[in-house]
Amino acid sequence: MFIGDAANLAFLKVIRRLVRDRLGSCPFTDDPLRHIMVEATPEGRPKWIITNPADIPAKPSNEEARYLLRWYLRATNCILDVFDEAELLRDLEKWLHGKPTSQDEEVMNCIFYLAFGIGAQRCPDDRDADAEKYFNYGRFLAVSYAMENPTNNTVRSYILITVYLLGASRRNSAFMHLGVAVRAAYALGIHRKDNPALFSTQEQDIRERLWKALRVLDLFLSASLGRPLATSETRDTAGSEGYSASLDLCAIFESILNDVYAKRMVSTDTLERISEQHRRWAARFSDGLAADGVKPSNYFDAEDGEKYPNIGLYHMKEAYYWSIMLLSRPFLIDFVARNAARSQTLSMWSDDKPFQASPSDQLLVHACVDSAIRTIDLLSSLIPDKNVAKRHPFLINSVFVSALVLGLAVFGDLDNTFPLDHGLDVAQALLRKFSKHDPVASRELSIVEHLQNACVLHRERRVRRKMEFQGMLIGELFGSVHEGALAATGTFRAESSVLLRATGSFGNHRNSGNSEVGGLNSMDQSVPLTTESTDGPHLIGSEVGRGSTNVTQALTPSTDILLPMSPRTLLFDSYDQDMPFFPTMDASMAHLSYTDDMMLSDTGALLEPPC
Repeated sequence: MFIGDAANLAFLKVIRRLVRDRLGSCPFTDDPLRHIMVEATPEGRPKWIITNPADIPAKPSNEEARYLLRWYLRATNCILDVFDEAELLRDLEKWLHGKPTSQDEEVMNCIFYLAFGIGAQRCPDDRDADAEKYFNYGRFLAVSYAMENPTNNTVRSYILITVYLLGASRRNSAFMHLGVAVRAAYALGIHRKDNPALFSTQEQDIRERLWKALRVLDLFLSASLGRPLATSETRDTAGSEGYSASLDLCAIFESILNDVYAKRMVSTDTLERISEQHRRWAARFSDGLAADGVKPSNYFDAEDGEKYPNIGLYHMKEAYYWSIMLLSRPFLIDFVARNAARSQTLSMWSDDKPFQASPSDQLLVHACVDSAIRTIDLLSSLIPDKNVAKRHPFLINSVFVSALVLGLAVFGDLDNTFPLDHGLDVAQALLRKFSKHDPVASRELSIVEHLQNACVLHRERRVRRKMEFQGMLIGELFGSVHEGALAATGTFRAESSVLLRATGSFGNHRNSGNSEVGGLNSMDQSVPLTTESTDGPHLIGSEVGRGSTNVTQALTPSTDILLPMSPRTLLFDSYDQDMPFFPTMDASMAHLSYTDDMMLSDTGALLEPPC
């Protein structure tokens, strides 16, 4: 399976190589599944083609049907809002009692069975068998009745199929089924909004809902798997009329994927333009929620008297942070790679002072890490909440990406600036919550656990190096009798004399410069920037819409953050040396430990490249 540069697996592969450069071999770098894309697969042969009427699932009871539909709505709340909720609930009551609905019988059967499948998949109860049964019949109806001529229901049905497959950890299958929905939408002209006179208000609302859902799914799958987009936005998403925060955020993702990752190049103009899109989005965020049907509070009251998390709002914010991480991630990789290279070129007795990036690069590095921490903080409230759906592929993805960023930041020695350990602990708690039912979350939890262990080992070695350096300085002053001191005395005396002469006194040895960095094979061609002013809004932290905020001021940076620089190539693996293809593996096999022997003879050719 093709996995592109923007993908989580591609990012993970780069992290493993950087960790190996610092630590050598360890369980994190030697993961036997490191070249594998872990996916869930249905048991046995596909059974969704119905040939025997006895295989058709019976309608759920009235109470059960309402329960499953409620959980469908909670799980997809405002993320994939393809139905008018009130109309859908009215149709359900009519459908349950055999009365005519707003659509013909086959259409409603298809829609409700797919919705029941998603509801059974996401509800707290263990109803996976029912979920698969409902889903298989709903998909059979979609193929049987919705494929000959594209209609709105064709698009809607395949969106629901995609949502279910994502929740079932079958991302490649979801990616393919989304393609059917997108092509049907293009055939119907749903991507266009310049012909409102041709459609009633209700029809316009339906088409807009479908387009939003397609864009959200397409950008999520393309960014997380590193694959080309299936949709392209032609309308002005930043327009004031009917402004949608969801569609505008999708446009930001599209810019990042097309202008940075597809070109494998980033320039000042690109960064400036996309960061301006971020500032505009943040300033209008609260206004755009209404068009997307998202309430501004983190929780909402349900009919059963319980409070449920507002998943639509959580998704909007975590997606915003993810877009910042995606844009600034190459700069974090570059920073950590330079820091590692600098450490390797230093004398064994030199102080391990972190590499100092230019102010512009440092700002982007910090933006990446800051967004990861904010994502984890945002989602941490879901850990004790019993009213959270048991599967949430969107949230799980953001937790995993954030954990990878935090782990990599440790190897850039940024743990003195950010609470990275705490963030990694919370990320593991979140993944552990979902891992009981989600094979992908379980696999990602294992990765993050081993990454954190590697971080602990890195910090131990870093502290040991500093201790040895200080010990040698102390030994030069007072002498030393501990084991190994005599062998090192001659070497150290020569090196320390040079060091002390250069710094004036051993008390100021930390002031030694980074001149050796200039000799590295680096990509830094940026111009040092001025960032003293803090009067303007923070690029990451403006969660918008406060009444006292001046929107014009919010859109104008207080300083020239990014001055012109030559285009720079991002730190991506070369396709000439490492083909971006991953074999897939059934998640049921991913329980093997790091010490288990694995027989993967059929994928041997793909396991050759070092990682």
